[in-house]
Amino acid sequence: MNNSKKGFVLAEAIIVSVFIVGLFTYIAVNIFPLITRYKLASNYNNPNEIYLSNVLYDELLMSKQNKKYKLYVGLHKFTKNDDSTISCTYVNSEHDQYSPCEEDETFSSNYFKSLIYDYLDARYILVVYKDNGISQNVRDNISKEFRQYYIYQEPKFDTNNTTILLEFENGKYAYVTRDF
Repeated sequence: MNNSKKGFVLAEAIIVSVFIVGLFTYIAVNIFPLITRYKLASNYNNPNEIYLSNVLYDELLMSKQNKKYKLYVGLHKFTKNDDSTISCTYVNSEHDQYSPCEEDETFSSNYFKSLIYDYLDARYILVVYKDNGISQNVRDNISKEFRQYYIYQEPKFDTNNTTILLEFENGKYAYVTRDF
């Protein structure tokens, strides 16, 4: 009689263990997508970065009204040099490596470089014109995370307007779509 009780306890322990493992599996399968969505929501388009992207938009509008406006399509990278000056380089469909932003009258100005690097704390700005998308040269030069953000936001772009995507130093992203 003792042997049958041991068998019953063993079978009961196995059944309960399988049930608990199944329960944890069910919870994990449902929790991990929530965590991923939370990370996306916290890094993509949070209020502070949306505000900063709109500051850039307002400054671009003022620049356009003052006729100091020429915005190049492509990826603009902002870095601080050893002498504390800020440099801007860009990649577009014609340039497969970073070139100085000297031709880009807007982002090459000291005012915009300081605004973008110091005030907005942005390191990369991707300008996408209308429905052209981004070239392979640009895709090859942006980080995996920025590319994922671009793919995440692409269906939301207004194809009649220019879209500016920003990658900030803190790893967060935002975009603004307007008729520039």
